[in-house]
Amino acid sequence: MRKLSYLICFFVMLATMPANAQRIDSAYFKALLREVRIARVDTEKIAALNKVAQYYNNKFYIDSNKTNLHKALETLGQCIQLAETAKNNEYKFESIKVSAYTYLALNDTVNAVTAINKVLAYRQGQKAFEKQLATYLYFARAAYRWSHNAISINFARKGLNAAKTYKISTYDVPLKMTIVLATVDMGDDETALRENANIIAYYKNKHQNLARAYFNAAGPSRYKGDLKTALKYALLSLKDIEAFHDTVESHNTYGELALIYQALGSTEQSIFYFRKTLAARDRMLMQDRFRFRTLGFIIKGLIKLGRAKEGLAETIAYEAHHPPTTREGKGFCAQNKAYCYEALNDYTNAEKFYKQAVELVIGINNDEIEGSAYYDISAFYIKNGMAIKAQQYASKLRKTSLDTYKNYEHLQFQIDSALGNYRSALIHYGNSQRAKDSLFNESKSKEIAELQLKYETAQKEADIKMLKKNAQLQKNQLKQSEHIRNLTFGGVVLLIAAIALLYNSYRISIGKTREINEKNLSLSALLEEKEWLMKEVHHRVKNNLQIVMGLLQRQSSYISNTAALKAIRNSEHRIHAIALIHQKLYQSEGLALINMREYIEELLLHLKDTTDADSHIVFIKEIDNIYLHVAQAVPLGLIINEAVTNAIKYAYPNGGQGNIRVTFSNKAEGKNELVIEDEGVGISGTVANKSMGMSLMRGLTKQLSGTFNFTHTEGVSIHIVFKNDHSEPQGA
Repeated sequence: MRKLSYLICFFVMLATMPANAQRIDSAYFKALLREVRIARVDTEKIAALNKVAQYYNNKFYIDSNKTNLHKALETLGQCIQLAETAKNNEYKFESIKVSAYTYLALNDTVNAVTAINKVLAYRQGQKAFEKQLATYLYFARAAYRWSHNAISINFARKGLNAAKTYKISTYDVPLKMTIVLATVDMGDDETALRENANIIAYYKNKHQNLARAYFNAAGPSRYKGDLKTALKYALLSLKDIEAFHDTVESHNTYGELALIYQALGSTEQSIFYFRKTLAARDRMLMQDRFRFRTLGFIIKGLIKLGRAKEGLAETIAYEAHHPPTTREGKGFCAQNKAYCYEALNDYTNAEKFYKQAVELVIGINNDEIEGSAYYDISAFYIKNGMAIKAQQYASKLRKTSLDTYKNYEHLQFQIDSALGNYRSALIHYGNSQRAKDSLFNESKSKEIAELQLKYETAQKEADIKMLKKNAQLQKNQLKQSEHIRNLTFGGVVLLIAAIALLYNSYRISIGKTREINEKNLSLSALLEEKEWLMKEVHHRVKNNLQIVMGLLQRQSSYISNTAALKAIRNSEHRIHAIALIHQKLYQSEGLALINMREYIEELLLHLKDTTDADSHIVFIKEIDNIYLHVAQAVPLGLIINEAVTNAIKYAYPNGGQGNIRVTFSNKAEGKNELVIEDEGVGISGTVANKSMGMSLMRGLTKQLSGTFNFTHTEGVSIHIVFKNDHSEPQGA
């Protein structure tokens, strides 16, 4: 694989992976099949089947089993048929678009192009030009992903022409970057790098996300030994990632920064960015070789810092949590263990795992991975006085960058010295020193330090400005909330006085029919005004609660005590549950009843977003169309918040995957039933009874005059039954 191509190989893998399904575990697949079974209408079933098709596409990316692609096409065919029956063109053509991706993976370019042209024609007919450009980009990236580079460049250029016609520039940079990637894959690195430089020069001052372009420029500079330039572009890439909140590109840039700092000898900083790289990759659908190689860099850094035992424990724990499934992944696992055993002077185990690594990666057609295995075992043998064995493996090494060339020359110097080939040893020693000098000298050290200082200073200045801005905004919000509060209280007092006067007037004029009619008209107008004012009150209360949440969030950034921070975050969730009630009230036609289906959906969405639960937990919801009075909705909302938050935190520790089921249904005799359950590790009854959350849920159930049951044998189940005073909205 070419140098630049190896550097940029992640891009389209992520860009063309279906966005709705990034998991491929059996628990997630079972949840998808259940979603298909319980779908009530065709559109729900189509959406669920699309997720199943995307699951099969993702699984093929990991295991390369083409059966998955055929299953994906079969499922997409069902989606298209259902969409045609339901006369839903959006679902139909989205399914056709995904089928184009699947055909490309099968190398069936004829059907792929036919399918995507149908989608493009549909978007053209709709005059949905933004979606048409997005389709060009999707297909161009997918074609590159599966090495159909000529098709990729063709559709990317068509997309650029369409963007010019429609005068839409949003897709220019990603389309041009796709052309750069396909050009690299076709072997023309020089043209690709030149075009990459042109993109940077033209768009750098146009508020465009150039994180990928800067990353592409950083890698080749590092390979050539120009670490100053490499660091400059890597920091620019990081700046755009932070500015545009680009989670897709972050792992690449973190990894590049880590490799640069490694080459500079900044081990602590290198480990810091390698850990950020690994954390980002753990959240992505990715072949295991990339994660285990990143872990290997962390392990070598820890060994360099004298922390080999810590490194061995970390690699064993990571392998247990993420078992490798490919030869490359298993090879890197073996390498990582070998590094640790060698550092701990356990040479028997070290040699065993070095040999295992070589056997696993031989013949995988990847110079970087094979070269790493050959270099490691050769270096191990020369350190232990076995120069002939070291030479056998060193002769197979390929020098892919200036840094690896330097390491190879130094290794060959050691081997020749041990074998008595002193003249050859001197030549190799001179080569290694010249490469070392090219990589790093005193002048470059100062320039790089200055570059890093400028970046950190700019970041601190930006943080200070943001803090000042937030402080002023907070001050203004406090003033505004005080004004609104006074206005609200005054309005309520006036409203009460007006109602009292109207009532008194009504009693005086009870015998006068004509005056009664006139007063009724006046009262009707005032009641409408009352409803408007009450909506305004709920709106202001919601806003005030949001201000309180904002203050709590700001305060939490200055608290280091874990218990206090946890308490503040729990309070934020509870306040949000109450604020959502008031939001529903002022948005609804009535002033007292809450649509609990809508409320629970929004509350669960908030909890998923604020706890990152969606990455490992599937929420199964079965909620009837029930309306509750505000007096019952508030305690019930707090109970749901408490139970679901506890399940997210404790049911599936260490990022474990599983389900949380929330059921809210009508029962006989006007009663409602709430069930929240998980299939997690459970909790002891003693611990549960002592917890604040359990006490809070019991107390809130008493407010509902309901019954509370708690079971914890297989997972945790919260079961509440209470009588509903308003099962239907008034006037329904």
